[in-house]
Amino acid sequence: MVCVSRQTVGENPNVKERPFVRTIRCTQKKGEERGMSLLASGEVNVDADRTPLFFFVQSTPSGQFTANAVSSSGQLWTSSYSSEEWIKLYEEGGAASNEQFFEWLSDADSKITAKTDRNSLEIKWSKEDEEGFFFEICSLHLVQEPPNAFIGLLRSLLNERAAFYERATNAEAKLDEMRDHMEKLEQRSSELSEFCSNLETTLISKFAVILREKLKKK
Repeated sequence: MVCVSRQTVGENPNVKERPFVRTIRCTQKKGEERGMSLLASGEVNVDADRTPLFFFVQSTPSGQFTANAVSSSGQLWTSSYSSEEWIKLYEEGGAASNEQFFEWLSDADSKITAKTDRNSLEIKWSKEDEEGFFFEICSLHLVQEPPNAFIGLLRSLLNERAAFYERATNAEAKLDEMRDHMEKLEQRSSELSEFCSNLETTLISKFAVILREKLKKK
């Protein structure tokens, strides 16, 4: 997980003072149960009135990508992309892979802006080249949802949190079970080691007795 901060919003590109933005990259190990994966999140101000927005990008179990943004007043914007559309999106920005794409977005020197147009919202990332010019990395276009959609999003996030907590609890229970099993195996191993040691001593003693008896007969 990678976190960065400070991004320029709607100002001169040469100005280095930037509002807080956090970008998070999450990876999923092979074999894990697939769920919603948080790829990027942060806070940005809208150019027109400096209204703060919180946004986040997620991948879904079906391979789609969703972008959501919420304003301080409760307005919600959303957009979704198929895996093919997402690949086209980052390739248009010049990235060779999804990994490189999010590395660029998390670069502290990249610039992020946001602007609204009627019922739509555009969040744009730009990166500075060696000559000091900014080129666009990514532009996400989100559509405003009805007021009650925020409740649905919140419910979805709470359900995802509950599912994550359940998976974590189950994993912890399995770990406890494995620890208990390991302790029993260690105890059994210790008992077997002691048994083998005692058996070895007994066999040596008996062999010595038999050997002495044979020597006496001679």
